[in-house]
Amino acid sequence: MEKKLKNEVGWKNWMVLAVFLLLTIFFSAGWIPRIVGDYSAGILEDGILDSNNFIVRADEFVESFREEGFLPLEISALILPTQNKQIGEADLLLQEQLHQKLEDEFTDCGFISLRNFPNPKLSEDELDTSAYLSDEILYQINSQSWQQQEWFRELSEKFGPKGLLFGEDQSFIRMLMVFPDGYNENAMRNRLANFLEKREVPWYWWLIKSDIEPREEYSGIKVVDWTIGRALMSSMLNSNTIRMMAMGLFLTWFFCWKTLRSPRQASIITSMLLAEFIWIKGAIGWMFFVHTKTGLFSFWGHPLRETVFILLVYAFVIIGGISFTSRYMEAFNESRSKGVGLKAAFRRAYEILLVKFVVVVVIGLSNFLSLYQIGTRAIMEVGMLCSIAMLQIVFLALVVQKAFYLFLEKVLGPERIKHGTSEKALAIYSWCKKQANKIFLGWLVEVFATILIEEKWNRWLDSIVKFSYYSITEKSSYRFLGWITPLTPARSIAVVSVFLSLFLFVCLAQYLAFVAPEKYSNIGRIQFDEKPIGYMSRGNFIQGTEIVNALDTGTAQARAPFLVLPRDASQPLPELSDPDYWKEMKMQVKRNSPQDEEEGWQEVGDPHFLARAEEFQGVVKGVYGVRQVWSAIDGLQDYSRELYGSSLPQTREEAHDAFESFRNKLEESQNGWMVVDASWFKRGIALSIFVPADSANQMKDMTDDILRISREQFLDLVIAPFGQLHIYAQTAHITSIGKAENIFTSFFWVYGIVVIWIGFCFLIQKNKKLAIFKLSPWRAGFAVAVPFVFAFSITGIVMWIFKIPMDQASACATAFGVNAAIDFNIYFIDDYRVSLTKGALPEKALKTALLENGRPMIVDCLLNAVCFLPLAFSSFVPISRLGLTLSGMMILCGFGAMVLMPAMLRLCIIMNKNWSGFIGVSKPAYMKL
Repeated sequence: MEKKLKNEVGWKNWMVLAVFLLLTIFFSAGWIPRIVGDYSAGILEDGILDSNNFIVRADEFVESFREEGFLPLEISALILPTQNKQIGEADLLLQEQLHQKLEDEFTDCGFISLRNFPNPKLSEDELDTSAYLSDEILYQINSQSWQQQEWFRELSEKFGPKGLLFGEDQSFIRMLMVFPDGYNENAMRNRLANFLEKREVPWYWWLIKSDIEPREEYSGIKVVDWTIGRALMSSMLNSNTIRMMAMGLFLTWFFCWKTLRSPRQASIITSMLLAEFIWIKGAIGWMFFVHTKTGLFSFWGHPLRETVFILLVYAFVIIGGISFTSRYMEAFNESRSKGVGLKAAFRRAYEILLVKFVVVVVIGLSNFLSLYQIGTRAIMEVGMLCSIAMLQIVFLALVVQKAFYLFLEKVLGPERIKHGTSEKALAIYSWCKKQANKIFLGWLVEVFATILIEEKWNRWLDSIVKFSYYSITEKSSYRFLGWITPLTPARSIAVVSVFLSLFLFVCLAQYLAFVAPEKYSNIGRIQFDEKPIGYMSRGNFIQGTEIVNALDTGTAQARAPFLVLPRDASQPLPELSDPDYWKEMKMQVKRNSPQDEEEGWQEVGDPHFLARAEEFQGVVKGVYGVRQVWSAIDGLQDYSRELYGSSLPQTREEAHDAFESFRNKLEESQNGWMVVDASWFKRGIALSIFVPADSANQMKDMTDDILRISREQFLDLVIAPFGQLHIYAQTAHITSIGKAENIFTSFFWVYGIVVIWIGFCFLIQKNKKLAIFKLSPWRAGFAVAVPFVFAFSITGIVMWIFKIPMDQASACATAFGVNAAIDFNIYFIDDYRVSLTKGALPEKALKTALLENGRPMIVDCLLNAVCFLPLAFSSFVPISRLGLTLSGMMILCGFGAMVLMPAMLRLCIIMNKNWSGFIGVSKPAYMKL
C-alpha cells in the first residue's frame, strides 16, 4: 500500500511535502524567544526611518553626553487616585507601602515619590532634607496626630513636588519609575502587571490580554505615561491579531467552500494560509537572530522586528493568500470539468496562471517596497514583510497546494464535489422564510439563503456579471441608469472624471487649510494626525490618563524631555535646515574657563545659566499644549529659599551646595543615582514638559514652538529634544507628508508594469497574423489604472465628508488596495487580450471576458471585501477604520474593473498592422467615443 501510494503521488510531490514540512518546522522555531532572542518591539521601536531626520539627530546629540554623565532615561508613572479629591491618611500609607514593595521588586529601577523626594528646611540652623512622607510623618499618621491641612499647605508651597508628585487639585498622588538603559517596554509591562495583579501572568495570556488589572489593595492604582501605554497598545494589537486571524481563516474556509464547492479544497487553502502565518512570523524571528550574530538583514541600520503594525501583514496574508490559492484551484477545477486528468489539470492551471501571477507579484512588490518613501520605519517594515509573505504565498499556491491535494486524493480517495442543495435544506429555508415573513424579517432569511443555498448564490453572481455586461452594451430600463447606459468610453471617462474632479477639490481644500489655517480651517476636514489616546479601549491606562489630564491637576500624563545646555552666544547660530546643525551645536556648547575647570566647577552651577534656564522654563509654560514644566531647578529653588533666602543660587558655591544636598538625599534611596543622572549632569539639565499627548500634531507643533522661542529669545542656550515621545510625533508627521508621494508612485508602477507586460506578450505571441485587432500597451496601462483612480477618489471624498483622519495605519491603504484589487484588472485584461490574439473581434472578446470569465472576478472582489471586514472589529481604532475603508475600496475597485474599465477598453484597440491594408476590415463604430 505504501509503495503504491508513493508511486501514485510521485517522488517530486513527496519532496515538496518534505520541504514544506521542514520549512514549517524551521519557521516554527523562529517563534521561540530563547532561540532567536526577544525580537518583538514596542510601538515606537526605531520609529524614524531617515537617520538624517532633525529629531533623530537631536536624539543622537543628547546621547553623545552619556560619556559625560548624562542618562537620557525613560520615565513612567503610577498614580493613586484620592477619595473626594483630598490627600488623606490612607492614600499616604498606601504610597509608602507601594514605594517600598516596588523597590523590593524592581531592583533595576529608580523611583521618585513623596516617600523619598527631599523637603529642604532649616531646623536649628541645620538643613533638614527629610522626605515629604518621612518616617516622622508616617508616625504621626499612625498615632492620629497628623496635621493634614498644615502638611498639605507646606507641600503646595514648595516648587519641587508641585504637580510632579501630586495633582494640584489633590485628585491623585503620582509615583515616577525611572527605567534602566536598554529596557524592553513589553517585558517591563509584564513585570508591572505581575506586581499589581499579585500573580504570575503566563506569557501566553498576553496573546489575548490587553490591560493591567490591579487587584486587592492595589485595585485603585492606575498606570499612566506612554512608556507603559505603548506596551499596552502593543498587547492590544497582539490580542487583536489572534482574533482577526481566527476570523479571517474561518471566513476564508467558508467562502472558499462556497466558491469552489469543495470542503477539501477550502481546507487546503486555509491550511496554506495558516502555514504562511507561521512562516512570516518565524521569518521575522530568524532574521533578527541572524542580525544579532552576523549583522546581516540590516534595514536602514536596524534589524527587522515584529512591531505594532504586524496585524496589517497578517491581514495581507489572508487577502493575498486567497487571491493566489483560490485562483489556482479555480483554474484546476475548470480543467477537470473538461475531462482533463488530475496531474494534467494542475499542469494546465500552472501554465495559464504563471505569467499572470508573475505580473501581480511584480506590481505587488513594487507597491509594497515603495512604502519606504513614506519615511517611517514601521510602514517600511509592513512593506518589507508583505513582500516576503507574497513570495512565500506564491510558492505555497503553485507548488505545495498541488502536492498536498494529490496526497489527500490518495489517502482520502477521489474528491466528490456535490452540486446543488439538498431538498431538506430547501425545506428548512422555506419554513424559515415563512416564519420570518410574519415579523417582516423575510428579507434577512433571503440574505442568508443567498449565501448558503448554491442555486441562489449562483443566480446572484450571474446577475451581477450580466448587469456589468449589459450596462456597457445596452440601455438600461431603470430610470436612474438609462441616461448613462450603454456606457460608452466617453461616458466611462466622464464618470471617472467627475469623481476625480471632486477628489481634486478635496485635495485643494486640504492644501488651503494647511497653508492658511486661519482662513480655511473649516474646509480641511481630513485631519493628518494621530490621536493615540483615542486608539486605546477604555481600561486602566485610559482611566488614569483621564484623571491626570483633567484641567485642574496642573500637570498631564506624558513627559516630553528637552536637554538644556549653556551655549557660546558669540558664535553664529546655524540654520535649522543645516544638515550639520547638531554637530555644530555640539561644538558651541559653552565650557568652563580653564581656571574654573581647574577648580572643579561645573557649567550647570553657573548662576547666570540657572537664571536663564529658569526664565526659559517660565516662557515654555505659555506654549500651547504645555501643562507643566519641571526640572531640577524647581527642587533647587526650594533649597535656595531655605538656605539663602533667594529664588536661585547667586554664586557657584551656593549652587554646588544645593545640588549636592539634592543629590545626596536622592541617592539615599534605591537607584537614586539614576534619578539624579537623568535630571542633570555637569553641563546642563533635563527639562520635563508634561503634555496630554492626545495629538501627534500638537506635540510636534509644541516642539517647533519651543525651538523657535529658543532661537529668538535664548541664544545663550542649546535646547535639544530627545526621547520616544518626540519621535512618535515626528513619525506621524512624516507619514502624512510621504503618503502623497507614495500614492503617485503606486499608479506609476502599475501603469509601467502593465505596459511592459502587454507589449512583451505581443512580442512573444505566436501566429501574430491571426489577430485582426490588438491591445495598445500605452492605452491599456491607463485603463488598468481607472478602477484605482475611481476607488481612491470616492474613498478620499468619503474621508473628507465624514472627517476620517489619515494616520499611520491608513498610510498603507494604497498599497493594500492596489495589491488586493490588481487581480481583478490583470485577469480581465489578460482574458480580453487572449481572445483578441485568437482572432476574436473586440465585441466578442469583451463578451467572453465578461460573461464567461467575469464570475471569478466577482468572487475575488467579494472575498477580498469580506476578508478585510474582520479588521473593522479591531479595538484598535486605526485598524478598524482601515478595515472599513479597504472593504469599501474593494467593492469600488470591483465595479471599476467590471464596468468602467471594460467600457474604456474600446479605446485601447488598435488595428494589427498585418491587417491594416485588408479590404473590408475597418475600425468598428463601437470603438469610437
